[in-house]
This record gives sequence, structure tokens and C-alpha cells, in this order.
Amino acid sequence: MTMSTPVTQSGALTGPTRVAETPAGGRGRRHLVSVGISVFLLGLIFWIAGFGNVWEGLGRFPAWAVAGMLLLLSANLLMVSFRFWRVLTHFGVALPWRIAFQANVAGNVAGFVVISLIGHVMGRQMVLQRFGVAPILNASLAAYERALLVLVSGGMGTLGGMYLLGHSTVTDFFMHIALAEIAVAACGGVILSVWLGSSRFERQLSKQMFSSANLFRLTTIVGLTLCGQLLMLGTFMLGIFAVAHDIPVLSMFAAAAAISLAAAIPITVGGWGLREVAAVYVLGHLGVPSADAISVSVMVGLCVTVTTLAASPVCLTKSSHV
Repeated sequence: MTMSTPVTQSGALTGPTRVAETPAGGRGRRHLVSVGISVFLLGLIFWIAGFGNVWEGLGRFPAWAVAGMLLLLSANLLMVSFRFWRVLTHFGVALPWRIAFQANVAGNVAGFVVISLIGHVMGRQMVLQRFGVAPILNASLAAYERALLVLVSGGMGTLGGMYLLGHSTVTDFFMHIALAEIAVAACGGVILSVWLGSSRFERQLSKQMFSSANLFRLTTIVGLTLCGQLLMLGTFMLGIFAVAHDIPVLSMFAAAAAISLAAAIPITVGGWGLREVAAVYVLGHLGVPSADAISVSVMVGLCVTVTTLAASPVCLTKSSHV
């Protein structure tokens, strides 16, 4: 066990944080499992759709769509790096924007070879350690960003899935669960927990957490996360439009949100495999052939890789804290 207290600016949350050390062998086994799942899902979905059909679909993919996807993904990379820079500032780590960009790109590159969240933390730490940023703080910031991303992408993906499934199906689902009873029980549990079990420390922590300064910081990061997610969804929509011009815009947006949510589930490397399966299933509801759906998903993955690798030389540039 290790213990560290993050250095924060005035108004930011502070306190000791414990983190368990994970054996390298355990990380290696999890990575091999993730690679195996990606390879299995890719092989299965390519076999079902036909390797030749998918290859032909990729060959027919218009150049203007690829250029647009690369442009949107480049904007997304800048947006996410800017968000990371602001998160660092909110937690009292004053580094130049250039360093935050280097660290974020290094995290993305590491995410290609190590399961997503662990890769991001490891890649960022390679840059941030030169400026005295503790590994525990780096990991905490990554978890903070990931939690907000899950909330944003999860909400949009859920709404997208509801839209594609149809209002009648969703309504029927909620009619068969005791939604009112669940809400009452949850609210009652929270109230009793706060009333009976709160300590002075917890009350002070809650007061800090919900202060106007911290709420403003949280709102800012949520807004930047939403902007980055919209750029990613725009990339998927552009790819869908390239293979199916007649799909309504709202349907394309809903499909992009659902596919992006599936790709974010951290059980494969870089979302490969799971993203393609989700694309076939979701776009199939809109009448898109399996081979075309896979070509869209693969092209998005390739463009993400190209964008990250194109920016990767900045990771090799040594910078000093100025």
C-alpha cells in the first residue's frame, strides 16, 4: 500500500488517498485477455460479413469522408488535451498547455498497447513524472476524467439506444419494473445514511465538494467532455453518412452514440472488436449491410490511430517547466 496527499490549489478537494499496487503479472494477464477478446470478436465479425466484402467496403470509402474524420478527430485530441490541462489546474498542478498535450498524447499512444485506462495513466506519467506529479494524483485525475466521460457518453448512448429501439419498447420496459418503489427506496436510503451516519469530516467534505468554486470547475470539465464527445460522434456520423446517405440525422446521431458507448467498455484494446460488433448490430437496425457497418467502424479506428501517431512525435520533445 502507498499513501499520498495530492497538492491542490485553494478550494480543491484534498486528503490522503490509498491505492493498491497491482502486480505486473496481473496487468499482463489482463492485457492478454483484452487482446484475445479483440482478436476473437474481429475475426468472428469479419467471418460473418465476409473478409472480401469488408475489404471492398474499405476500398470504396470516399476520401472526403476520411479527411473529414481525421479533421474531427484532431479537434477531439486538442479538446481532450485542453480538458486535461484544466483538470490539472483545478487540482493545483500548474503546467503549460504544451506539457498537458504531450502527456495526453503519450497516454493515447500507450492505450494502443495496454488496456485503455491503465495505458493512459502509464503514458501520461512518463511525461508528468519529470515535473513532480505523483503517480497517485495522475491515476486519480484519470479516474475523475473517466467517470465524467462515462456519465456523458453513457447518458447519450442510453438515449440513442432508446431512440433506436422506439418509444413503445422503452415504455413497455419501464412499465414492467417498480420504478416508483426503487426511486423512493433510493431516496430514503440516502436521507437515512446522511442523517444517521454522517460524521463531521463527511459534512466538511460535502461542503467543499458542493462549494460554488468546485461546482464551477466540475461544470467546466463536464462541458469540455461533452464537446469532445460530440466531436467523436460527429466522426461516426460522417462515416455512416459516407455509406448510407438516406439515414435521418437523428438516427445517425443515436447510432453513433450507441456505438461509441459500446466501444468505451474497457474489455478490449482500443475498443477494437466490440466497436465493430456494436456497429453491425446498431446500423443493421437502420438497414446498413454488415460489411458497410464494419468498414465504418474500422475506418474510425484507423483514423483514431493515424491521428494519435501523427501527434506522437511531440512526446519525444523534452520540455522544461516554465
